[in-house]
Amino acid sequence: MNVKLITQNSIHRIFFFCLLAISYGLLAVNCGPAFASDDHLTVKENIKADSITFTGDVADYPAAPLEGELFYNSTGKLMKYFDGTAWQGFGAGSGPKTAASRIVAASNSLDTSRADYICDGTDDQVEIQAAIDDLGTVGGAVYLMEGTFNISASINLDNVAPDDSNKSIIGTGKGSVLKLAAAIGSTGVIKTYYVNKILITNLMIDGNSKLGSEVTGLLLNKTDYSKIAGVWIENMSGTGITIGYNQGAKYNIIINNHIQFNKRGIYNTFGGGVTGSSVDNNIISQNVISNNSYSGIQTYTYGGAGFKNNVISNNSICSNGASGINLDGYCGNDYNNIIIDNNVNFNSSFGINLASYCRYSVVVGNNVSNNTNGIGVLCGTQCGVISKNVVSNSGRGILMSGSFNLITQNIIYENIEDGIYSGVWSLWGHNNIISSNRIFDSAGTGYGINIGSNTCGNNYLIGNLIDGAGNIGAGYDRRINDSGTNTKYTQKEKITIERQTAVIPAAGSTLDVSTNPKGYVPLSPASAVTLNAVTAIANGKAAGDILILEGTDNTNTVTVPDGANVSLGASRCLGENDMLKLIWNGTRWLEMKWTDN
Repeated sequence: MNVKLITQNSIHRIFFFCLLAISYGLLAVNCGPAFASDDHLTVKENIKADSITFTGDVADYPAAPLEGELFYNSTGKLMKYFDGTAWQGFGAGSGPKTAASRIVAASNSLDTSRADYICDGTDDQVEIQAAIDDLGTVGGAVYLMEGTFNISASINLDNVAPDDSNKSIIGTGKGSVLKLAAAIGSTGVIKTYYVNKILITNLMIDGNSKLGSEVTGLLLNKTDYSKIAGVWIENMSGTGITIGYNQGAKYNIIINNHIQFNKRGIYNTFGGGVTGSSVDNNIISQNVISNNSYSGIQTYTYGGAGFKNNVISNNSICSNGASGINLDGYCGNDYNNIIIDNNVNFNSSFGINLASYCRYSVVVGNNVSNNTNGIGVLCGTQCGVISKNVVSNSGRGILMSGSFNLITQNIIYENIEDGIYSGVWSLWGHNNIISSNRIFDSAGTGYGINIGSNTCGNNYLIGNLIDGAGNIGAGYDRRINDSGTNTKYTQKEKITIERQTAVIPAAGSTLDVSTNPKGYVPLSPASAVTLNAVTAIANGKAAGDILILEGTDNTNTVTVPDGANVSLGASRCLGENDMLKLIWNGTRWLEMKWTDN
């Protein structure tokens, strides 16, 4: 039997058969003095030895190993042998790995025999990073065994060789803990940069009672098509998960995580106009985001960046120190986002707030209760659709300064102040449709709908049901307070017939109120004309249509004659302020009232 022992840079190699022989008591070797580089030991018979010691501080495996060759890896602190194809470990768990490409054990893991790397409890990111780098460029999974990994620098998944795309970090659940052991600056415990298709799942990141300043649990930067699932992130001095920090992130899923007791929950910030820096088409769903010092979910983008086409759904967001969800485009481009089916409760500012430049949003089906204010529509113009939400037990139900929005089919009840309030800022709050909302207040002191400024113009109130003792009581009616300009009503309290001027240029012109419906028409002829009885006023659309004609000029009057489709007591001449009210019975216009003013 020949055994070869070579010492190179403090690495000792012998053939595998020799070690097996030693292990089974067939062979023992007393190494004696240390061998010089490239010395050989040839063993031909049984030799007895007290021990063989392998030492060295080399982490890289030999480039061209021989079958049976041994290697002591000082980073993983493991003895490996080369089987002719791959490096293998010893013991019961040394066969093919089923859980991951590389396994990393904590210093307090229960069984380290299967691990490729064993941490010693200090700077444990070194072993985890080595396992990630070991995967090369083809991807794979690093499995973190149960135990606490003490982290004193970032664990990086980036495009610096080797490219870390298509790699996963997988733990055992909350029992695999990455615990911050030293302040690491404004960065992430796990940081991704310019990579795709990353999976981080089933582990816990512990900020160690907010150690350091602005440390993030997971920092996803320029990271696309990735998934963060089943991660507990607690006690960070910064944010639980930062997505798109200055470089954007797209097509990611953040799902089923617990993000609690941090400074912020989930945060998208900056942008700075960097090309491709927007956070687009991500899904944030089924997370528990609670007891963070600031907002649960917050965006703050500027300089051309944006938060676009994202879905925030089915999250439980409660007891945060600012808004539950706060989308703030600030001079950026936050638009086309969907906020749907979230429970947003007991937050210290808004439940949901659409702040600066958050255009074309859809806020549907959320339960928003016990926040300082319910839903804020403060984005300036074209915020979007606020529909089918339940908003209760807050200061104001919906606080609005936005314009060109649809506020419809919400249940708004038992808020301390107004159900819906418009007029926060004098510049906005116009051209909104407020329709089919159920507003109830049994004891509040505000209004059901309060349009609080004369700069809030051209709003439409349609079919809202407002009641409760707080809105209607002995001697008062607080259902609607309207200080706005040109508000239109289709309410049980009031109906507004919109005034639409029609210019009659010449005799015989047709006033078409069927295909171009009008209910209240001031007539302003260019010259004195008489409307032809047959063609002057087109037929109504349906029986019951109302048409009110108003004269506007005593010099150029308009005559409406009795005729084929208009049944009048006599021809009516409309001068300034004269009124003629007609109703269509399905066949003819019938005169209801004529007033000569």
